[in-house]
Amino acid sequence: MSEDKMRQLIEMGLSWGRVFAAASLAVWMNTGHFNLDSMVQAGIAAVLPVIIRYLDKNDPIYGRGSGDE
Repeated sequence: MSEDKMRQLIEMGLSWGRVFAAASLAVWMNTGHFNLDSMVQAGIAAVLPVIIRYLDKNDPIYGRGSGDE
């Protein structure tokens, strides 16, 4: 795996993590209760758009074909 591809995968993973954490934290702060099930569900729902970007071959940043020339 090339260094550029590895860097792209790391950036994508970090993006997924930030989105997941922000959504989970928002649920916790909004409800005032630490409900792990609801926090995980919100995190998964928030990550879906980022995963969709990855699956889109035409996405210039995270799409599966973005590194191909």
